[in-house]
Amino acid sequence: MGKKFGYIDTTGKIVINPQFDEAERFFDGLAKVKIENRYGYIDKTGKMAINPQFDEAEGFSDGLARVSIGNKWGYINKKGTYVWNPTN
Repeated sequence: MGKKFGYIDTTGKIVINPQFDEAERFFDGLAKVKIENRYGYIDKTGKMAINPQFDEAEGFSDGLARVSIGNKWGYINKKGTYVWNPTN
């Protein structure tokens, strides 16, 4: 089994158990994580805010994140809803 990633607080205490294949920094209150080759987003409590469904994803900025499924890229809001139609 490969490495799993989680989150610690400033004292070094584990606050979100290691369970992700990749785990990025929090931006706009959400962090990009990877589970079984798909990206999604968690909140600071570790709750899945947007289910892993994207082939590629970027961090949130100003309430939006750029994501792709297949060759189509688009922007989602913090609810996981596309705000512009995905394009190639």
